[in-house]
Amino acid sequence: MSTGWIKLHRQMLDWEWYDDINVMRLFLHCLLRANHKAKKWRGIDIARGQFYTSLDSLSDETGLTPMQLRTCFSKLQTTGEITSSGMARGRMITVVQYDLYQDDNKLNDSLVTGFQQGSNRVATTNKNVNNEKNEKKVISRFTPPSLEEVISYCRERKNNVEANNFLNHYEANGWMRGKNKIKDWKACVRTWEAKDNNNQPAQKPTQQKREMPKAGTEE
Repeated sequence: MSTGWIKLHRQMLDWEWYDDINVMRLFLHCLLRANHKAKKWRGIDIARGQFYTSLDSLSDETGLTPMQLRTCFSKLQTTGEITSSGMARGRMITVVQYDLYQDDNKLNDSLVTGFQQGSNRVATTNKNVNNEKNEKKVISRFTPPSLEEVISYCRERKNNVEANNFLNHYEANGWMRGKNKIKDWKACVRTWEAKDNNNQPAQKPTQQKREMPKAGTEE
């Protein structure tokens, strides 16, 4: 998608991630890549404000490494700017407040934008009584860990879990365990840790070497 344009509000200058070059670069790229209207691609429904991609594609497009992308995704998801869902063949990225950023109408100054600091980070275009419930849902949404977080937790646990293998496994499965959505990735690390411990080969008991009796003596 190389035609058309997007809008950027000057309030972005006050955004908490504005001076983080990598995060800023990824977020602007997401705004540029997101669909301005719903479409279907290879049987996948992609809504307005979403786009379907992969870490490798994003790495080529942004110049960021997969590790840098994971860190940026973690920050943007923590503050509610985007969501990233791993799928079997790629990743679905959603700009949470796309309509607020790219609405055809003039931005209403009374709306809380995603660029404000403090407790008003998560923007909303609705002032009804459901705001509080919606905000709680955003806060309680599961956030996949970054590679650095997994490595740090494994070091803290002093286990032998390979952080890269762990992350790749659950990203490929959309952070699902069977039919259930994962809620606590640290619990998954502990499960892998237990499996590794159970698969350790048992040590054979050492046998004492029997001394041969000296000549002329009875054993």
